Amino acid sequence: MRYQVLGPLLVCDDDGSPVRVPGRHARTVLAVLLFHAGTAVPVEKLTEALWHGTPPASYQANLQSYVSRLRRVLPAGAIEHTGGAYRLRVSAAELDLTAFRDTAADARRYAARGAHAAAADRFRAALAMWRDTPLAGLPVPVLAGEITALETDRLVLVEDRLDAELAAGGGPELLGELHALVADHPLRERLRGQLMRALARAGQPARALDVYATGRDRSVDALGVEPGPQLRRIQVEILRGETVPPQSGAFPVCQLPPDVADFTGRADRIDRCAAALTVPGRAVPLLVAAGAPGVGKTAFALHVAHRVRDRFPDGQLFVRLSDDAGAARDASDVLGELLPALGMPAQSVPDGLAARTDAYRARLSDRRVLVVLDDAHEAAQVRPLVPGTAGCAVLVTSRLRLAGLESARVGTLEPLGPDEATAMLATLAGAERVAAEPAAADRIARACGYLPLALRIAGARLAGRTDWTLAYLADRLARHRLDELAVAGLTVRATLTDSYAGLGATEQRALRLLAEYGPTDFAAWSAAALLGRDDADAVLDRLVDAHLLEPVGADAAGQPRYRMHDLLRDFGRERAAAEEEPRPDHGDALRRLADTAVRLAAAATTQIPDSPFDPWEPVPEPPATLADHLVRPAERCGTDWLTAEYHYLTSLVFRVAAVDLSLAVRLAARITGLLRRDGRAHELWALHERLRRAATAAGATVAALHSRFTMAQADTLRGRLSRALGEFEECALAARHHDAEVLLGCCRIAQAAFLPTVRGAHAHAEVLAREAVRIFTGRGDRRRTAAALRALGLALNENGRTAEAAEVIERAYRICTELDIDGLIDPMLMQHVLNAYVPIQLALRRPEPAREAAERGVSLAHRIGDYEGAAAMRSQLSLVEAALGNRATAVRLFTEVRDVTRAAGNEMAVALMTRNLAAAAIGAGRPREAADTLRGCLAEFRRLGSGRPLNETRYLLAEALRRSGDDAAAGAVLADADEPVGYGAERIRILLSLTRPADVRDPATATGG
Repeated sequence: MRYQVLGPLLVCDDDGSPVRVPGRHARTVLAVLLFHAGTAVPVEKLTEALWHGTPPASYQANLQSYVSRLRRVLPAGAIEHTGGAYRLRVSAAELDLTAFRDTAADARRYAARGAHAAAADRFRAALAMWRDTPLAGLPVPVLAGEITALETDRLVLVEDRLDAELAAGGGPELLGELHALVADHPLRERLRGQLMRALARAGQPARALDVYATGRDRSVDALGVEPGPQLRRIQVEILRGETVPPQSGAFPVCQLPPDVADFTGRADRIDRCAAALTVPGRAVPLLVAAGAPGVGKTAFALHVAHRVRDRFPDGQLFVRLSDDAGAARDASDVLGELLPALGMPAQSVPDGLAARTDAYRARLSDRRVLVVLDDAHEAAQVRPLVPGTAGCAVLVTSRLRLAGLESARVGTLEPLGPDEATAMLATLAGAERVAAEPAAADRIARACGYLPLALRIAGARLAGRTDWTLAYLADRLARHRLDELAVAGLTVRATLTDSYAGLGATEQRALRLLAEYGPTDFAAWSAAALLGRDDADAVLDRLVDAHLLEPVGADAAGQPRYRMHDLLRDFGRERAAAEEEPRPDHGDALRRLADTAVRLAAAATTQIPDSPFDPWEPVPEPPATLADHLVRPAERCGTDWLTAEYHYLTSLVFRVAAVDLSLAVRLAARITGLLRRDGRAHELWALHERLRRAATAAGATVAALHSRFTMAQADTLRGRLSRALGEFEECALAARHHDAEVLLGCCRIAQAAFLPTVRGAHAHAEVLAREAVRIFTGRGDRRRTAAALRALGLALNENGRTAEAAEVIERAYRICTELDIDGLIDPMLMQHVLNAYVPIQLALRRPEPAREAAERGVSLAHRIGDYEGAAAMRSQLSLVEAALGNRATAVRLFTEVRDVTRAAGNEMAVALMTRNLAAAAIGAGRPREAADTLRGCLAEFRRLGSGRPLNETRYLLAEALRRSGDDAAAGAVLADADEPVGYGAERIRILLSLTRPADVRDPATATGG
């Protein structure tokens, strides 16, 4: 049996297979016994470990139960009980803690005899037994003091090992490790002295003295004391030149830090990178792994380097190109550190970058050495460090793209995929915990933006707090993400701060503004508007090069689009709150952005006519004050531009509404035309619901009513006419109260148009339409007057006053032909007038003129891209074809309109076309099938509150039942039906003509008269 406590508690059998120890309490008992292996542990100590001073009344029985569980999985006789205490019998070879202490003692004996190389080997063997913090993931407060002491012992052992390495002649190869240790433990003088000796041996006495000065300042500032005698003695030795000179740096040399033991994901990328570094050729492979802060560039490079280490038998160099403050190191200084490590005596290192570069390349000539350059700031840093001959290879990591680095293959590391991120979390926090809460694990991974650094921190926090559920951490991340992504000095915020500090002032401001006001993805024009400058493209390019913005391709208008990572957005908002100009500037930036959006949207929607049924009255917008290349996509691509920007523009409506409602209304009006034209009823309703709430909160009652009216229009597009009619009625009452005459007139038009459908032929529809005609005639608004006349014509036709209706529609038609829209008739108004003209011609039994009008209406709707209007006209055309006896054509049109309107979510239109197809099915000899369908249509019309279609469908159902031989049921259905009047009677006649067998035609239909 093997026991391991130098990391998560682990028990393995003699074959190395893990042995499951069930239950946290049993593992706690085992941990305490292992820390005191071979020693009797009193019951009181075990009780304290389990219940922290508040044991239950049954604690003795509980403790015995936990010990029994352990005895079932451990060797027989391993746990002894005597005199109120328990003892675990474990040999020294079975427990890593004992083996660690014995190996460390052995190493110190070698060191005492002067066998420094052997001592260093033994020290390394002892340290390799540590996998993590002792008992990681299993909090045992009673052992906290012992664990702290043990971690201190480990650090002392690291110092002992470094002394042995230095005494054995080491120096330059230890610099990377020593720099990191001193950064982590700045007040440990022994480590600082070891770094000073290593630097001196590497021929860098000046840097060694700088390390002393930095340590002295920290000691005085933090503790108020001067450095100790040992550190001062090392300083004096360096000043006198008494340090031991470096030994000749014989190959092979390895400076690689340890590989990341729990590295997860990127398998394909690692394979490609390893292959590219080792491909034979005459040139030096030069690869750059670029990426955003926290994406795991260094861990990736180290993993690849260890993967291919055997292909570079002469060694592996690892150089950090940033200093402790994150600033770029000078390439000449880096070479001054490398050359002694490669065997050049310090006193022989030449001065000047060119001479040192030549010497470095000469040392690596005809050798196989891998050079890893971490965190490069610019191409100029890298060029002198590229070997001159084939056989070597260079792997660079950088937050920048280093586009100017000749012959380099630059690849961008992206965040992990969702599955890889979850796997990494499972590796760090425990696979069982992640498997138990998969949804919470996904939330954590998303909150971390799938960045390895953030995931590592989250995993470490979970490993250290086994009492936390994953859902608990996910909730904390949702509230304060950057605050929570910090552990033991490792923070996402610090990494982002380093990248931010490397930007210029303009780029910093751009990041702050884009984070606070920018959409999730955006084009350059929005950045130009926020910044108030035309060179936004260059600013965005620099942010992309720094991997603080991600290019996400071109949109439908050909504009490059960009996205900012969620964690960067959080950080940018923090910086904006901490250092941005006074808050009024933020409002100004938002107004600039919204005003520019309105102007560009106006340029993009010139081909979408304003609706004559809409109370919104968009004013002409001046051109956007941006560079031509930023304006051109909106002007050239029109609605493609608007579609590409839709999600951004809608989010901007809601954001700007809080500071300038009039701007929000102007922008919403531009979006509304697109949504209405394309039949996107749900999005139209949602947009205006939020705008209505904003207007109500701002006390802008009329603006709120306008949005409420548009929401009712959206309901009509979804076929929910009864609900829409109620909304129009309430809007009309409020509009009259607030003297909003245009809104009142538009409400009356809508009421008059939909009242007959909902409640059947209704005289009140005529009254409402005449009120609208009076309002708009009095205002001199000819376009809306024509719309009101259309509504009046529809009402008169439904009420059986067809000749009068024809005269009214003729008046509306004349207005359409007189209105000049860029030298053409008003296509939107004309197609709606034609939509009313068709049923009047059918009521007069003149199907040929009706067909001509319907076809023209379809053409006009297509010309302006009005897909909802085109479907309405094709619906009218389908009835015309039925009236002409063209059953197959009518059925084809019914089917096409049903499919189009189903995709658009128009429930009423779908039900109507389904009903009409059922009528044709009766004529095709399928009356029972048709009856079932028609019953479903009846239920749908009842749900939608549509009286006229409900009444018409009863006639069709009665015919289906009669054809099925059920005359009694047919009579019962007809008993509930109202007698149709006006155009309703003709519409039923046309539909009933479809129920006749195909070879039997209605005489009126056959003659067309």
